[in-house]
Amino acid sequence: MYIGFDDKRDLANQFDISLNSIESCNILFASYGGYSYEGDAVVILTKDDKVYEVHGGHCSCNGLEGQWDEEETTWDILHARYITEDPQHNSFASEHSIDAYVELKATIEYEIAERHLLGL
Repeated sequence: MYIGFDDKRDLANQFDISLNSIESCNILFASYGGYSYEGDAVVILTKDDKVYEVHGGHCSCNGLEGQWDEEETTWDILHARYITEDPQHNSFASEHSIDAYVELKATIEYEIAERHLLGL
């Protein structure tokens, strides 16, 4: 799911990385939200049976260039960080659209349920 990015190629272009460097990644969620002078990017991906997140931000003078840093995480940590009872009081939802929040929540909950069913 890409929100604010067109596709994997656009994601690579925005972060100024080679498309080859993320070809083996399974991008599950990528959102670029914010305002015209500042913004926030969150990418959730899997690679080699591990889950990673990437964060980036832009201001009026810089874009997302040089900010691609895959941080290994877990689905439980992602759930604790992003999923709240009230998305109006969620830092992710304040920078991104409610639609992006709904998609992020669905992605995280699906992956947790899938792993539970598989006994992982």
